[in-house]
Amino acid sequence: MNKKQITEGNVLIAEFIGLKRGWWISQEKPLTEDKKQWCDLDGKTFLGSRVYFDNDLNFHKLWDWLMPVVEKIELTKTLDTVHKVPVPTNVHINKSEENDNTKLKHQCIIQQFTWDGHRIEIFGKNKIQTVYNAVIEFIKWYNEQKK
Repeated sequence: MNKKQITEGNVLIAEFIGLKRGWWISQEKPLTEDKKQWCDLDGKTFLGSRVYFDNDLNFHKLWDWLMPVVEKIELTKTLDTVHKVPVPTNVHINKSEENDNTKLKHQCIIQQFTWDGHRIEIFGKNKIQTVYNAVIEFIKWYNEQKK
């Protein structure tokens, strides 16, 4: 993934977990439009800080950042369209058999256990990157369901 794709993915995750984007008080000088920051408006900190710029978001490379997102996904319920009841989402992170042709060693599955359950299955060489890519795909799908 290139830097632009990483930034777009991190911004998507920041929105999903409830961080808000805006101008916050700066001790130095007013912020310009391209320097908007991410912040939890409830006054809570996210991983020790209250404010982050886009480039400060580290969901793509730090487990401390990514695992709270995985936990939120696991708590996210979607509607079973057959029985019309909310069902939980399960996340499975596995080490898969390495295929000599692809060298893909890790697998992440995000799925709802329903009659028509949606399933995302991503394979990759790097475990955190595999989980990150699955999280991005889930959030895109989840946002589409809300429309």
